[in-house]
Amino acid sequence: MIVVDDAHVTYRVYASGKRMSARDSVFNLRALRGGRGLNTIPAVRGVTFTASEGETIGVIGHNGSGKSTLFRAMSGLIPTSEGTIWAADRPVLLGVNAALLPELSGENNIKLGLLAMGFTPDEASAQIDEIADFAELNEFIHHPMRTYSSGMGARLRFAIASAKAHSILLVDEALSVGDRRFKLKSEQRIRELRDSAGLVMIVSHSVSSLRDTCERVLWIHKGELRADGPAKDVIADYVKWTKQPGGGAVGAASAGDPKRSTAAKKPSMPAEAQAQSAAAVVQVEPAGIERPSAVPKTQMPVSAPQTAPLESPRATIRRKSFYRSVRERTRREIIALAVTGAAILIGIGAGAALALVALLP
Repeated sequence: MIVVDDAHVTYRVYASGKRMSARDSVFNLRALRGGRGLNTIPAVRGVTFTASEGETIGVIGHNGSGKSTLFRAMSGLIPTSEGTIWAADRPVLLGVNAALLPELSGENNIKLGLLAMGFTPDEASAQIDEIADFAELNEFIHHPMRTYSSGMGARLRFAIASAKAHSILLVDEALSVGDRRFKLKSEQRIRELRDSAGLVMIVSHSVSSLRDTCERVLWIHKGELRADGPAKDVIADYVKWTKQPGGGAVGAASAGDPKRSTAAKKPSMPAEAQAQSAAAVVQVEPAGIERPSAVPKTQMPVSAPQTAPLESPRATIRRKSFYRSVRERTRREIIALAVTGAAILIGIGAGAALALVALLP
């Protein structure tokens, strides 16, 4: 049903990166943009997989790993930078972020949503009661949407989005709306859509829902496909990884194995040194009690010199901010001096030219 072959999605954005020195700022065009440069951010990097008809595939990964970007590329909303995506039919992205009008009632929003999905006016009117019952709006169906709670709005969006069956259905974070009872209803609706659709792919942070709903799971990590296999095996590996310290960091400096902890390890003391240190410990005893053997002064442990306390994060930020302001002030002074010098040279040249013209016969 769908084939993703070495898909890359790259964003090009202007961002303020590392500050330039005052010398570079004078001769660099980036100074005209306030030090901003065009950065390239890889959101999806070389993802390759094949999805067949009748499968229900889940996609997991931490926030910012590229799951939603991959789904948007598969549905055709954003282009791929490299690679190709083939589909037997146009994939439909189902989400809970439908743009509904807060000033209109729930009934009118249902009509607008169904018309936008391709229903005729008669078909849209016929499904209003069913969608309102599924979303549990009750008498609030005639009230403006701005009076709805966040849970009611999310239930209504999901009910509208899931009202139509599609050949290739992409579900992005649609199983986490409402309370537990409505989650069970939404999972049952997804199963019904799976039976009527040829392929269903689901992005969700609820591993229990994916374990009960999906047969196969893809693990996306930092834009790359980390694992692809049976749901129980991949979810078990993902849960094990999330429990590791430092494993859930987003945008880590190291692009290698995320299982590697970023915390520095304390150097271990040799066994002989530990034994000597333990033997050199002097216990304090109450007065009037004689120790069996005194420890010679030559064997008394020498206290290590106390190191200066480390700088606090707030002090580090203030120090960096101060240095940044000094560099910025120096850069402005150099630019002002350069402009003033250029103006003086232009004025001297213009005066010399006028004097030469006046001396000509």
